[in-house]
Amino acid sequence: MLAVGGRPGRRPVYNFQRVFNLKMGFGTREHDYGPYRAMGPVTAEEYESRAERYDTQLKDEVGFVPRVVDRIASSLDPGFRMYFDGLAASQQRLLVHVAVRGGEALLSEKARHEGRLGSPSTVSSALAALEEKDVLSRRDDGWGFVNPGFALWIRECALGN
Repeated sequence: MLAVGGRPGRRPVYNFQRVFNLKMGFGTREHDYGPYRAMGPVTAEEYESRAERYDTQLKDEVGFVPRVVDRIASSLDPGFRMYFDGLAASQQRLLVHVAVRGGEALLSEKARHEGRLGSPSTVSSALAALEEKDVLSRRDDGWGFVNPGFALWIRECALGN
């Protein structure tokens, strides 16, 4: 089908994309998101300009205000940064994995691949060293941080840099 001027129209391309998306399992109402700008503040300046309103809304809907979490994490930064930087790379990767994804089944192939944790022996020796240093402890459901503030700092500060 040719449009005005002898060039192909856009309708066939649109129809092809629509059918292709439907075949791939997308293109339905549940995958239709509005623009980010309509969902909330996009930049820090935009957030700060109406901080009180957004903080109240977050406190009502989520139960806490992320800015408070940021302040706590940044206040813990100097001590945790020095300690974290002094650990072996395998121990750092393991701590990041536990802080972000949890400490369940760390020796599984999936967990070792997702967190780039290395071989089972590497993970076992890193776990033993971190347990000896009282950073991680064994729990019923896997491994967890002895100090939850360290996990918070890793999620908020170490991964942000």
